[in-house]
Amino acid sequence: MNVIFSYVVSFFKSIFSALSSPLTYFIGLLTTSFNVALDEGIISDLSFMFSLLIIATLGDWASGAIKASYKKEYRSDKNRRTHPKMLIMFLVFFIFAISMVLSYNFNSGYFLFFKVVTWTYVSCAISNELYSMVENGEELGLPGAKRLKEMIDSLPSAIMKAMKGGK
Repeated sequence: MNVIFSYVVSFFKSIFSALSSPLTYFIGLLTTSFNVALDEGIISDLSFMFSLLIIATLGDWASGAIKASYKKEYRSDKNRRTHPKMLIMFLVFFIFAISMVLSYNFNSGYFLFFKVVTWTYVSCAISNELYSMVENGEELGLPGAKRLKEMIDSLPSAIMKAMKGGK
């Protein structure tokens, strides 16, 4: 039994010694990148983006809860679909944010790419949440919500018309 145990211990020691160098390098790189990003104000930008996402998500959740209580249509199946979507939305944001922080030390082109991708992603996510709030407002019968939704829905055709040169 001791022989098997010693083999298992030596196996794990060899695994951990092989992983220790890359793991130490990665943790050092991450902490260095985070410190540089903190000094350069990148973390402030990411905090602002995260705050916008939180506010938009909470606003959408609140408008949906108000609509559900007003119409007395609480559906747990919708919540089961919504919560994983929100989790994925924030997970994708954190992946972009970490990529942005890590790329700052390597190449300004990569950093600029990840910054543009992160801002684009945050803008699309917030737009989606705001559109959902307008839909909830329309279903509640709020004044102006129906007209605003119609204007938003007509944007793609108006853009296509303008691109073709028509009025």
